[in-house]
Amino acid sequence: EGGDHLLDEDGYLADLIVRARPARFLRETRQFAAWYGVSAGEIGTSALQDALPVAPKMWAKRMLRRIPSWINPELAKTCGLRQRMLTPRVPTLFPYRCQTVTYQDTLSPYFLLKLELAERDAASAGRETWYPFLDSRLVEFILSIPWHHRCRQGERKWLLRQAMTGVLPEPVSLRQGKGDWTQEMDQALAALCRRDPPEPLTNRSGMLERYVNVRGAGKMIQRYLRGDRRVRWDVWSLVALDHWLKVFWTEGGYRYAQRRATRQATVQHAEVALLR
Repeated sequence: EGGDHLLDEDGYLADLIVRARPARFLRETRQFAAWYGVSAGEIGTSALQDALPVAPKMWAKRMLRRIPSWINPELAKTCGLRQRMLTPRVPTLFPYRCQTVTYQDTLSPYFLLKLELAERDAASAGRETWYPFLDSRLVEFILSIPWHHRCRQGERKWLLRQAMTGVLPEPVSLRQGKGDWTQEMDQALAALCRRDPPEPLTNRSGMLERYVNVRGAGKMIQRYLRGDRRVRWDVWSLVALDHWLKVFWTEGGYRYAQRRATRQATVQHAEVALLR
């Protein structure tokens, strides 16, 4: 974990834009997209977003960002979700866009949550997980490298491949992609959504509506079934939330709260008895 976030180098394309290198930007965007197996337009759009100054991006967020319709509006209001969505994740601390992107990716909420889940999963099996890519000395070293030394000819993880020359076998070091289970994921998730009720809205704990606007979530599920794959992870998050609430509230937290209340009542009763 951490290799993609620290060394995937898509941020350097934004530096090509900022430094007015249009020919090289177009060429290396196509090369980089070929390594990813996606369209050059998708990679180029991401680079353009990274190249924009903070102020225009913040104005765009204020005008375009809305609280997702599947989130309970009372919950969003209570936790100040709107303001949190409009708060910049990180100030501009670095002279190069590639440094800012690496910093953001390595400290993104998604990645930190992923690491926390992986740590809990490993601990449940009696294992300890180490993350060599996230060693603070390596992170500081990568962040100190100027943009023009971060990549060559659109090659993904160029620095890592150079460092591992003669260490890893060539079929490994030259591999361009990785396994992709997206199609299988969609097939399984769509089957869950076609159930009656849909799996994301089963509400096993009876607490789902505290967090989810069921009507808005139902519309999103129908969009997904009609082919809108952009909401894939939102739909999957609803499935995970429902199961988490069942385990935490029904099987774990609720019973813990009951035991704690019983213990507190027992202690209070003992204190009263002693005082008497």
